[in-house]
Amino acid sequence: MIWLTRPHTGRLIAGVCRAIEGAYGVPVLLVRAICVVSFVVAPVTLVFYLLLALSIPSERSVLSALRLRVHEAGPVGFSRLTSLLLDRTGARSAAPQAQQRLVVPLLLLATLLFELPHLQGTTFYQLHQLFEFTATTASRLASVVLYLLFATALLIRRSRNRTPIVLLTGTWDRLILESSDTRSIGGLASGIARVTRLDVAWVRVFLIVLNLLTLGVIGGLYFLTVWLLRRAGRTQTEHIAPTPETISDDFDEGSTFALLSSGLFMILAIIRLSTELHWFFFNESIIRGLVLCTLGVIFTRRRSDPWLILGAILVFLGVYDLGGAIFHVQPSVSGWWEVAYLIATLSIVYYAVVSLRSEAARVAFGLAGASVIAMLLVATQMTSEPFLLALSQFYNFFYPLIFAGLGLWVAMEG
Repeated sequence: MIWLTRPHTGRLIAGVCRAIEGAYGVPVLLVRAICVVSFVVAPVTLVFYLLLALSIPSERSVLSALRLRVHEAGPVGFSRLTSLLLDRTGARSAAPQAQQRLVVPLLLLATLLFELPHLQGTTFYQLHQLFEFTATTASRLASVVLYLLFATALLIRRSRNRTPIVLLTGTWDRLILESSDTRSIGGLASGIARVTRLDVAWVRVFLIVLNLLTLGVIGGLYFLTVWLLRRAGRTQTEHIAPTPETISDDFDEGSTFALLSSGLFMILAIIRLSTELHWFFFNESIIRGLVLCTLGVIFTRRRSDPWLILGAILVFLGVYDLGGAIFHVQPSVSGWWEVAYLIATLSIVYYAVVSLRSEAARVAFGLAGASVIAMLLVATQMTSEPFLLALSQFYNFFYPLIFAGLGLWVAMEG
């Protein structure tokens, strides 16, 4: 399970990057670098960062749900997570770190820089052409850096140190409302996570995004499902014993998975850089589509839950790139959202068919159905294109203010 650490265990902003390090074994500095570069490439990722900060349970709430045992021999999955748990449960100094003090003015400066064009109006870029050139060049070349960081993360995680400690989590064979401290609202998201073997943070982010873009329809269905499950008595009790989950590590020492995947990300970086600097002529969309499809096939061969879904998403994104390049299709704002919902639906369905059985598969199909509902609302213009466009414009105007909020968050935590 992924969770947010305590305020004084080396985290900067909410602890999302530290939580990802603990769950997936990628060094926290590399995770932070990926986040910063992602903000430059697509600022909307800042919203997903905040959604993760809201969705990931805290360390305090999950301590009682964890069970540890010593493994007899051999490398095991998620070992880094338990070692972090043992380190963080000790006494920690309450003194704020120097790097936290430095982050606050940097975030406030970022707020000022991103808001200047909005404050000065449409003439800003005409008066400050150097700023426009710097900003646009940085956003175009940042994707190159992002591909290289992904490649590095795969290689570093593959060679990380392992410890003979196993974290045992549990799954349920039927959908039950969570009643422990890890629940947020009703315990449905936690119950879905348990039965489908997905992390509760990703389930919550998925439901929040769907609820926002369906004007509360998915939220209404969420509370209706909670009510129905309570009427049926399907709430966690002391007598429910979770089934131990078999956790496997797909980064075996002799595996070529990490090397092959990182090599493909490097190819994406080279193609992007060559296109940007006009070194060679490539049809970038076609090559990117082929590489993404290849990466997706490689990821789906890992046979663990996160990689199956991520692999399916990459395959469908690759198909989307190939289709757009071959048929010269440029979807509208609402069309893009329909494609995004379709990719989410197909990815979840693929995961349910390949990895789940019985009620777990039906719950996953229910998640896919929620995505279909969102897609139909967009297709029938109940979630109209002007609304989606206005939402995008609202975000583009106000997202820099989020940096100021993050700065205040860090200052208060320090």
